[in-house]
Amino acid sequence: MDSRRDACMAACEIGLALEQLARTSKGEYLTATVGSMETFPGTPSVIPGRVRLSVDIRAIREQDKAKLADDFRRVAEEIAMRRGVRVVFREPSDDLPVHCDDRLRRLLAAKAAELDYPSMPLISGPYHDSLFLHAFSPVAMLFVPSKGGISHDRREDTSLEDIAKGTDVLAYALDVLLSRTGE
Repeated sequence: MDSRRDACMAACEIGLALEQLARTSKGEYLTATVGSMETFPGTPSVIPGRVRLSVDIRAIREQDKAKLADDFRRVAEEIAMRRGVRVVFREPSDDLPVHCDDRLRRLLAAKAAELDYPSMPLISGPYHDSLFLHAFSPVAMLFVPSKGGISHDRREDTSLEDIAKGTDVLAYALDVLLSRTGE
């Protein structure tokens, strides 16, 4: 076992290191996910010589994201060196955090309060169209609760009542915004 250069075990250790770095980060809201891992050749009796894994790092502050990414690269290289494997980083995207427009957020919250709908501000980590729309327009997001808190999953389910409440708030906001622009 001592002479093995097992890319899968190195990748597992790298994934755990990423998790630990994210957990101990000083960032206000920061997540790190290994979303997929594929071994090659991928057969039960062959020590994997190569592994492809995807890493997703998100934060609300650009500098927190950059620090975690730098720390991750350093630790991954240390693990690879110690285990006798090589690590190669490819960065297909590096989307920066987007902050919702305060005026739009206040507008949505005010209407929810007026209608006596429970609401709360929250940070959204998922990849949304807002990442692209913010380049040419102020953005805000309105979420409605999902049963059991399950979202981004086939089991996601939202009551028609909650959908109607979200529609009420959104329609009001659009009416206010369109009347302000004279459209």
